Amino acid sequence: MRRKKTFRGQTLVEFALIFPIMLMVTYGLIELGRFMFVYASVSAAAREGARYGSAVGISENGVPYFQDCQGIEDAVHRVSWFVTVTNIDIQYDYGDPATTFATCPPPDSAISTEQGTRIHVTVTAQYHPFFFFNSSFDITADSAHTIVRSVPVEP
Repeated sequence: MRRKKTFRGQTLVEFALIFPIMLMVTYGLIELGRFMFVYASVSAAAREGARYGSAVGISENGVPYFQDCQGIEDAVHRVSWFVTVTNIDIQYDYGDPATTFATCPPPDSAISTEQGTRIHVTVTAQYHPFFFFNSSFDITADSAHTIVRSVPVEP
């Protein structure tokens, strides 16, 4: 009479060895996707703030869009509803970010006399990983747009 070989505990041991690795890979993918979403949200918020500040015309607050600091910050917050924005930095330059001449609100005379003046919006938010409770780091995005003072329309 031959004895039948049984492998009753083999499946359980293999599962116990592989499960932590599968769990770490799954968590890593979820955390990477969440990080990319937060980064995209911060980047879109910076672009929206710069886009708002470079528009032509007068805002609801009665000042030109490039001088409407509260409107720029509101535009950033409308887009970044998922993340907590910790800092919004609004600056102006003449095409070279190293030569910043003003922060928000800039003097109207400085913008109107220079062609190619840009608004520079930098947005910073904190990222907190799920399982590393005491760790966090800043995600920063930056966007610059040329300020449009007027758009000529030919008849």
